[in-house]
Amino acid sequence: MRSADPFQPDLQATTVEPLLGEIRQMLAQMQSDGEIATGPVHLGAPKIVTVGAEAATVTSCAWDAEIVVLAATSEPVPGILGQVEVERITSTMERTVSGWKLAEQTVEADPCAEA
Repeated sequence: MRSADPFQPDLQATTVEPLLGEIRQMLAQMQSDGEIATGPVHLGAPKIVTVGAEAATVTSCAWDAEIVVLAATSEPVPGILGQVEVERITSTMERTVSGWKLAEQTVEADPCAEA
């Protein structure tokens, strides 16, 4: 089970703005709504698509069984957040003084034939 704490130290250690702020806002909303995420995510075999001095693009085919549930009842929330999916994750990583950090990410429902 994961926390909906928008100020988890791992967030700032792995993510840069503006994505960091967007994630924090989403987690604060989940916390306010009494929601938590539970279940595993298997990221498959991430593949570097491009790499440069300051940025890299990575893709992966993920089996995402993490679902959002109501903390009080453990019932899945309605819609896509309450369903298991196979997803294509494309991440843009940015080189920072403390190492590579997530700058952008897209998640698409996809059979991942080319990931």
